[in-house]
Amino acid sequence: MQETLEQVVKRFLGQACHLAVEEVNLENSLGRWLAEEIRARFPWPPFHRSLRDGFALNHRAAASASPERPIRLSIGATVPAGSSCTQEIAAGSVVRIFTGALLPPGTNAVIPFEEVEVHGETVTISRPVQPGQYIRRKGTVVESGEVVISQGTRITPSEIELLATNGLARVKVFRQPVVSILPVGSELIEPGNELVEGRIYASNGYTISAWTQEWGGVAQRFECIPDDLDLIIERVRSLLSISDVVVTTGGTSKGDFDFAPRVLQELEAIAVVRLVSKMAGGPFVGGYVGNCPVLCLSGSPKAAVRSGKIFLKPLLSKMQGAEV
Repeated sequence: MQETLEQVVKRFLGQACHLAVEEVNLENSLGRWLAEEIRARFPWPPFHRSLRDGFALNHRAAASASPERPIRLSIGATVPAGSSCTQEIAAGSVVRIFTGALLPPGTNAVIPFEEVEVHGETVTISRPVQPGQYIRRKGTVVESGEVVISQGTRITPSEIELLATNGLARVKVFRQPVVSILPVGSELIEPGNELVEGRIYASNGYTISAWTQEWGGVAQRFECIPDDLDLIIERVRSLLSISDVVVTTGGTSKGDFDFAPRVLQELEAIAVVRLVSKMAGGPFVGGYVGNCPVLCLSGSPKAAVRSGKIFLKPLLSKMQGAEV
């Protein structure tokens, strides 16, 4: 039975290994893949905190308040965010409190400033106060020890927030794969040079380099080389020792100068995959020379990106610990 494209990709990715783990500062972790499971070091919020600027009180003191029978209470201390009030609050008193502040002992509700009338050192409440109103209770968002980010997650700004909230300044991440990109084609000329008749600019190297960075890799682009089998083999071999992945573009079809399959053969690649049909993700040929994946993409920019999304993107993710 013929393999589906999904099965081919899965088989190819099965040979890939995770890269080493390194520790980085939180501000340098964006786009990286976590190499550790992150658990909450404490409950969040770490204390009962106010959701509004207003007055903290025990709800029983104003549970029966109404426009017809308002309740008047005395104002005690003021509790800005970042400070605390350790003294038990009397049942007939309220405390000025501000958003994010620790709820004082003896209080279990907050009534916003705009819902009361202030007269000197007293407030008048004309509506019933419910227990827990305008309060976020300790541990209602995250409990201590709860998994907040799984290993293999790519760090986005949302994860940065969670990590910082958890008090972490450094995190363990997988090393980014170094991807060497080598455009191949006698018709190619490097951008910046004068274009001569019969030649085209080598855009693929820049395009795949940009996508490599978008997908989490470290791209190192090399100047294009002509369709010369011995030269291609020599260049690819020289890149193996300085790369986690080698990518070539061009020479993947069945023409006289399409050398990619022969390059992999001469380099004794294993787990070789070849796709010829554009409909099936080709033209593409790839394999592993030792532990280094070598991906040969089409010389057509659109086809190269298409095959890159199918093979290179998940490969880079897996090498950095993602489940693919």
